[in-house]
Amino acid sequence: MNHKIAQFFSFAFMPFLTPVYAILMLMNMWYARLLFDDHGRLIIVLSVVLFTMIIPALATTILIKTGIVSDLYIKNRKERTWPYIITFLSYLACIRFFVWIGIGKWVILIALGTTVGLMVISVVNLWWKISAHMSGMGGLCGSIFAASFVFHSNPVWLFISIILLSGFVAWSRLELNAHTPGQLTAGFLVGCLGTFLPILLM
Repeated sequence: MNHKIAQFFSFAFMPFLTPVYAILMLMNMWYARLLFDDHGRLIIVLSVVLFTMIIPALATTILIKTGIVSDLYIKNRKERTWPYIITFLSYLACIRFFVWIGIGKWVILIALGTTVGLMVISVVNLWWKISAHMSGMGGLCGSIFAASFVFHSNPVWLFISIILLSGFVAWSRLELNAHTPGQLTAGFLVGCLGTFLPILLM
């Protein structure tokens, strides 16, 4: 039973999905509704879906079909290089699109921080397997913290919910023997600090 629950959390919060969850939350907060009309928020959400979910997931599927990657979770550290490179380039394209449409600086900084975090994970992955799942959860937490910091908001229950979800995802990766506690902690810190620090320092 625990194994099935762990598989559910691992699948529901794959690194492809957490940026989409983050942008959906951000675009439905009161300050986003003031800054962007419905059409603008839809364009932002769809662009994140395309660049951070569809393109990386499609690329990984192709890599699996060609035998370069063995599974969707990319358990083998040595197989993660190409998926990380493709995802990194796709994230850069997303940032370029945001700049082109003239989106708010705070959204661009969050996207930039996520991209830098991915780059850090990609480099570390050459020597050590770091948790992309927890980096995604850290990015989710950091992006909500960052936006709340910018707009002086305090969605306490949202903070609590995201932290609890992060705990469940970390547990699931341990339950599935996918990572060590150190790899999970490192992934979360990279994701969280990557999205929050650019906002704090801007």
